[in-house]
Amino acid sequence: MSDKEDSQRHSATSNDLEAHNDDSTNNDKNNNTSSDQQKSQFISTDPREQSPSHTNASHTNDPNIVDWDGPADPQNPRNWTTKAKVYNTFLVIVLCLLTPLASSMFAPGVPQVLRDFGSSGTATIAELVVSIYILGFAVGPLIISPLSEIYGRYPVYLVCNIFFLIFTIACAVSSSISQLIVFRFFAGCFGVCPVTLGGASISDLIPQEKIGASMALFGMGPLLGPVIGPVAGAYLAAAEGWRWTFWVIAIAYGVCSILHAWLCKETYSVVLLARKTERLQEETGNAELRSAQDDGLTKQVRIQRAAIRPFKMLVRSPIVSLMAVYAAFVYGVLYLLYTTFTFVFEEYYGFSSSNVGLTYLGSGIGMFLGLFLIGGASDKLLKIKAAKHDGELKPEHRLLPLMYTAWLIPVGLFIYGWTVQYREQWAIPLFGTLLFGIGIIAALICIQQYLIDAYTLYAASAVAANTVLRSIVGGLLPLAGLSMYETLGLGWGNSLIAFIALALTPVPFVFYIWGERIRKSGPLDQLNVTTASTANARVANPNVATYVHVVTTQAKQGQYSQAMINQQIQVMNSDYSSTGISFTLKGTDFTTNDAWAAASPESAEEKALKQALRKGTYSTLNLYFLSDLGDDLLGACYFPVPNPSANDRILDGCLNLADSLPGGSAAPYNLGKTASHETGHWFGLYHVFQTTLAITIPSVPCAAVGAGDYVSDTPAQLTPTSGCPASKDSCPRLPGLDSIHNYMDYSTDICMNQFTAGQGFRARAIFQALRAGK
Repeated sequence: MSDKEDSQRHSATSNDLEAHNDDSTNNDKNNNTSSDQQKSQFISTDPREQSPSHTNASHTNDPNIVDWDGPADPQNPRNWTTKAKVYNTFLVIVLCLLTPLASSMFAPGVPQVLRDFGSSGTATIAELVVSIYILGFAVGPLIISPLSEIYGRYPVYLVCNIFFLIFTIACAVSSSISQLIVFRFFAGCFGVCPVTLGGASISDLIPQEKIGASMALFGMGPLLGPVIGPVAGAYLAAAEGWRWTFWVIAIAYGVCSILHAWLCKETYSVVLLARKTERLQEETGNAELRSAQDDGLTKQVRIQRAAIRPFKMLVRSPIVSLMAVYAAFVYGVLYLLYTTFTFVFEEYYGFSSSNVGLTYLGSGIGMFLGLFLIGGASDKLLKIKAAKHDGELKPEHRLLPLMYTAWLIPVGLFIYGWTVQYREQWAIPLFGTLLFGIGIIAALICIQQYLIDAYTLYAASAVAANTVLRSIVGGLLPLAGLSMYETLGLGWGNSLIAFIALALTPVPFVFYIWGERIRKSGPLDQLNVTTASTANARVANPNVATYVHVVTTQAKQGQYSQAMINQQIQVMNSDYSSTGISFTLKGTDFTTNDAWAAASPESAEEKALKQALRKGTYSTLNLYFLSDLGDDLLGACYFPVPNPSANDRILDGCLNLADSLPGGSAAPYNLGKTASHETGHWFGLYHVFQTTLAITIPSVPCAAVGAGDYVSDTPAQLTPTSGCPASKDSCPRLPGLDSIHNYMDYSTDICMNQFTAGQGFRARAIFQALRAGK
């Protein structure tokens, strides 16, 4: 390979890297490969880009990529019949009602349990035997969520349903308080399955703009279950004994589980496409076929990553962590109230053990009101906001109902606490719980919808992170309920938690205003690239307005024609056709200026020519073809940056050697692929041989390739490609061969013919996040 071929391929320049210095420009000069790689490392350390892209896009021009058969493919869950969607959605909603129902239906029978088993009857034991189930809700998602993202939703539902039934029946026949506590814990671990996966399952089936009502019904289960449970449980325990509270749950859940196993199907697109790929491999004998959503990782690695993903989200994502704290607090307060209602209304108002269950209806009625308000308003508000933002559906719009109702939580607590303290007529504190019920259902449903819309592909992990924290708080906070009331009294005890709720009220406002910016700049939520679903693709296919500026010396004036420019745009549209991106030529200008024609990246001449010639906004592509581009380059381009400065906007665009135009004299780089490559950088794509660390272990090639180009369906590649070899494998110990045909390698033009699915999705997502509308 000659030095000329190796170095005279394209590169990217980033003018706003946080690790940027004067040596960080990744222009491919006439120097050695090592130097090029060293410079590329500065670009790859940009914190804005440290997030792996998922293999998400529609068809590519790779014949071995297996995707849906067009947007109307009936195998895509989004295109299933209404009947199939109703079966899958309704049964998930019912299951999600029954398992939370089991958390509190047993509560009125606790005194019977303590008496039957001869327990000491302490308040702590009474509270623990109820709340241990919710602690199981905290443990289950840590296993359920990653398994669902590897094996799919359906088999996880099936296994969890069976074990939930087993442990519920075990509770019914337990012979000691310790057995009951252990069985309750494991019943909670498996019973949380529909709560953890239900929202993701519904999101698999229903598009974002129509999901509000279904999510409101789904969110009803975890909230109304604990309301209905004590009412039914009080009468059932009084009539038949506490064991029948478990038998009734087991019978109802068993029937629904059988119907679910019979009528429902797998909905997770990643698993469905993997199955389709396996079937086609068997039918065609082509072992090279791979799913458009295949990340190229082994099952073991995927399980490991999926297992820690909820924790990473809790720790690294401000959105997930703060929303989980908010949801956990209000959920914990809900269970604190529910575990103390019996004490409060029996002691303060003289309610009987059977009638005390009716006190739960105040918050229940509030939840029903909130359910209808939010279910009806959420989608309408989303459509109204989308119409004002050029059709863009932003997850933050899901927070609007919560912004209007969050204040009801502290107000309801103040009313409840002080009216009970002074023994006002019992209907007044129940009115306070009604207001609290409206506020809490708004909080939990809006938070869940927000997380699902913001983390579509990994919605199960986002919901799991939220469920884990809220279940821990929901299980532990009630243990302190009676002690708090004994110390502070009902007035100040409820006022304390009301003041905390009041302090949390601004949270939805904060994320409504700054949530999008946080999602685009955070280390985990980077550009939402890792959180959008391919099959449910919500990233628009942009048509990019393009201006071409040809700058030549006097000696080369007239050498480049409009026909060459038109052909260049045709080449780019062909090259990007698999990504869903297209280009429309808005104008061409020809300029003669010897200094500008020889400009180098980041030079005064570059800035001068761009100040004079650039057109459009930050979403407009400006291609500059210079007859004598400096530093012996074929091209250089600027990455998109968040919140571009005035200087960023001036310098934005790609420099290309004019002889790289179709029909130019820069053979073998004269088929127009240079502009396609450089435009890839303009969309935020790195070289396929990008590395994140210097290679410091010579005996172990590719030991530090790291995240590479942050696209998971481009195999690890250590070195750029020269020419057009038949095959090349610079990382033989890692899966896959080098991407010698990829537009983001350094191959000759005739060799280039591919963007991967992951590159296409990344390009569209970054354009939408950092360029669209700016």
